[in-house]
Amino acid sequence: MTSIIASVDNTNWLTVKGESSRIYLQALLFAPSLLNPVQLPVLLAIPSFHYTNMHRTNPSTHKAAIDFRNEICGGEEAIQIYSKAVALQGAEAAAEILGTEIMSTEGSCMLDCALINVRLPLEVADPSTVSKDATSAGVAIAVAGAGASNREREKGKINPAHGAKIVLWIKETGIKESGCYIQTCLYRGAFWWRLSGMIYVDVDDFRRGAEVLKGLCERIREGGYLA
Repeated sequence: MTSIIASVDNTNWLTVKGESSRIYLQALLFAPSLLNPVQLPVLLAIPSFHYTNMHRTNPSTHKAAIDFRNEICGGEEAIQIYSKAVALQGAEAAAEILGTEIMSTEGSCMLDCALINVRLPLEVADPSTVSKDATSAGVAIAVAGAGASNREREKGKINPAHGAKIVLWIKETGIKESGCYIQTCLYRGAFWWRLSGMIYVDVDDFRRGAEVLKGLCERIREGGYLA
């Protein structure tokens, strides 16, 4: 049965969740070559349907999705109110668990939306004082000539050259071990978790995600993502 529960992420206004859609219909629309019966087990096994975005729109579900939003969810205004509220409340709960803060600037409208960023409890070294070698140890390695005071200050911090590797490790490990899809990024010397408010999540979901992330960050500080 095809799901008609529509995502309310700002990039998914008219879509259903890809992983809830009829797999043969998705394959027919976007990957006809995978319809070969021999290849079907491969299609079922790969995580090609865990990421939902505009390129995974299923045209046959648009009307049902809009009807669902209007008739079951109370309309666009109600969806927006809930999405913004749960994102902010979830971000506040996550920041408390992680012991960090929410990304915002004075006088901005960054918190008046359904997408909010929370900093992860990971210290990132100054790029000018560490090795650029992304294959080196998990913690920052001071380069020659950086100065004793700089080397001591940066000791034990995350090498920024490992940013992309850590982001991918968090995503893959979160899904594999805890069933949590966690979207993070390295931005201006800090790692951030992007929280997306949607009608099918509540604050407890963000609390659980924060607890998972807290454990992952402990492992990252020990270099666990390099294993």
